Amino acid sequence: MHVIIGMITYGKNKDIARKIAINIAEAMIGEGNLPFDYGDVSSETISLENDAGMEVVNLCMESTVADFIYNMQNVRRHLASFTDEELATNEYLACKDAISSGMARYWMYKAGQYKGDSIYLYDNDGEGIRTKENLQKVLSQWDKPVQGQKVFVTTYNMHF
Repeated sequence: MHVIIGMITYGKNKDIARKIAINIAEAMIGEGNLPFDYGDVSSETISLENDAGMEVVNLCMESTVADFIYNMQNVRRHLASFTDEELATNEYLACKDAISSGMARYWMYKAGQYKGDSIYLYDNDGEGIRTKENLQKVLSQWDKPVQGQKVFVTTYNMHF
């Protein structure tokens, strides 16, 4: 499956910010415990001084929050079906309506992700931006340009 993620990066110009975004994305691609199999950078890197740039950031953040809410709804639905002891075993327990102990753990994992298919926005260090408060912190530290740097967003089409 594919997801579009955004990378908020800083640079003196668009090309530098884009290279940083590509490096961040490529560090999340590969085999093993990396969250994505492969990805493609978008054709455009947009300044956050531009309304279109902030629109991309807001859409990515809204997607992250919506995914978290969806994942938590599933966590709650599954937790209501099993005791803690049942969830703590490796034994696969199934209930009606496609609820299982294994899926309970899956939804908990999804809700707790810091990187991966439930996180749609990343900062200049490649850390997932999970909350609106975290986004404001990332954006506010760049209210005053440092050494002429500007803030950009680059999107990446990632496969997981």
